[in-house]
Amino acid sequence: MDIQSTIVATVTSAKGVVMVRTAEGITKPVSAGDQLHANDTLITGAGAEVEIDLINGEKLVVNEPTELFLDESTYTATEYSGNEIEPDVLQQIQESLGEGIT
Repeated sequence: MDIQSTIVATVTSAKGVVMVRTAEGITKPVSAGDQLHANDTLITGAGAEVEIDLINGEKLVVNEPTELFLDESTYTATEYSGNEIEPDVLQQIQESLGEGIT
């Protein structure tokens, strides 16, 4: 099965203009009950709000105006204990600080 056919979330509510752009580039409206797939982009317009249930059990509310790319980092659980930071995350932070934040 290819990753883009993997269901990663279900829309539980949608208010206002909420769209999804599929990995294939097709943009269509979203409503409660719709399933979202890996590599889809969730798009909310002005005044919009959408709530989704991710496959990792988390609920996510996306407000206006936002584009959220549903890659693996969005729908997989990451656990941290105490104040630990994963080494690759720490490296990304250090690189960003070295380049300056815009």
